Formats: sequence, structure tokens, C-alpha cells
Amino acid sequence: MPSPNTDRAYRSDWADFSTWCDERGVCALPSTPADVTAYVADLATKWRAATVRRRLAAIAARHRAMGMSSPTVDPAVKVGIARAERDLRSRSHPTEPLGRDELRALVDALPDTVAGARDRAMVLLGIGAGLRRSEIAGLQVGDVDSTSGALSVTIRDRQGTVVRTASIPPGSSLATDAPSAWAAWIAVAGLRAGPAFRAVDRHGNLSEAKMSDSAPAAIVKRSLVAAGLDPGRYGVGSLRRGLVLIAARAGLADRGIAAQTGHRSLALVREYMRRDDGMQ
Repeated sequence: MPSPNTDRAYRSDWADFSTWCDERGVCALPSTPADVTAYVADLATKWRAATVRRRLAAIAARHRAMGMSSPTVDPAVKVGIARAERDLRSRSHPTEPLGRDELRALVDALPDTVAGARDRAMVLLGIGAGLRRSEIAGLQVGDVDSTSGALSVTIRDRQGTVVRTASIPPGSSLATDAPSAWAAWIAVAGLRAGPAFRAVDRHGNLSEAKMSDSAPAAIVKRSLVAAGLDPGRYGVGSLRRGLVLIAARAGLADRGIAAQTGHRSLALVREYMRRDDGMQ
């Protein structure tokens, strides 16, 4: 049996397909491979690949529940899915790296609250250590050492195994100084151990648990909007990409940058290094 959340999503997705069929005067149940293929092509002009796949799963589930063969297994539909995913990939654009000006605007827009202190530390550690969003969410207080003036950040995988360490020097200004932002966050939150970044309610109360892997993306998006930056151009991935360009402009070699960010492909790092967004 599907979970309640999955069941609700499937009902919503089936309703979307049923409406699409009604508007075109075709039968939704049972549906034909040709109609499903046309539906997929239409979805690909509006939605991401994950949404397309979920809608197809809902169509398949409804047909099976009614004892009918699912049209989604037809070879023509599979070809249509592959074509739609190819088109989606060709239209997708990776988030742009944060330049120094954008980073400063993002940090300046954060409020002087407990949540603002958390977000400031999260953004500056995220870009300074080239962290993925799951690495931000999984960071522990004990993984950050500030005894030397700089920050030494130990990054672990989901099983807790150390995958790399990253050093973050003091920033060129107080606003973008990661060690200061980290110290301020630890002080206001009273953290000694456990998850480094946690949910904060509107009263400034901290959760005991780590934030979800998706939370850093939502926080960065909200902060981008507050800073007047386009969340369609930038996102949580802009932190890692921004570090690559900042480090490249500081004269660091590609291998050194990859060691800091954890990129396994030097080709990908070099691609980011070739981009010129006017950052000085």
C-alpha cells in the first residue's frame, strides 16, 4: 500500500491527467499509449522530469487498481518519456555561481535574529567549504574547528565517514567573514554539540534535530528573494559554484579547488573556472 503522502500525490496527479483528457475529448481510463505519449510531451513543456515520472506512476497505479493494463509500459510511451527527458535536460540551466557582490547582498539581507545568525553562518560556511546541501544539513558542531582563527571543516558522508576537510580563511570584510559568523551563531544558539544547523521557530527556539536535506535550499531561496536576487538564476548550488570561481580568480589550481569542494571531476571544475560572470 502506498503511504498517505504518496496516495494524495497520486490522486492529484490522476486528476491532472483526467482533466487533460477531458479537455481533449479522450478517454482517461483506460487510456491509450498515444494519448499518454502526447500527455508526456505536454508535461515536458511545463514541469521537471521528477513531476513527469510521478504523473506517469499515478496513471500506471490507477490502471492497475482497476485491473487494467497500464499504457505506460508500451514501447511508444517509453520512447516519448526518453524524448521528453532529453528535451528537459537540454532546456535546463545549472544555477549560476554567486559572485562577491551577490554574496554580500545575500548576507546583508539576513535579519538580526537567531534564524538570521544561523542563515549567515550556513551561507558563509556553505560557500567557504564548497558544501553540498546534504553536507550543510549533516554538519555537526564538532566538525567545525575555529581554534586557529580560520575554520577547519570536516565533511562526512551519510554514514559518518570523513570524505574531506576544508579550510576557510577569514573574509575580506566582517559581513562575509565565515569564522565570525560561525562564532556568532554558536554563541546565540548556545551550541556545544550535535547538529550545527537546525530549524528555528518564529520565537527563536531551536530544534534538537538536524534540518532536512532540502532545508538549505529553501533557506537560500528565501534569502535570495529578500536580497532582490533572482531565485531562478541562483540557488543553494550557487555556493559551491561561487567558491570555484572565487578560488580560481585567487590563483588556486583546479586540483586544489576540487580538493576543497569535493568535486571528483576536474573537467567539471574547469568548466566552472571557464565561466566569467564578471566577479572581481
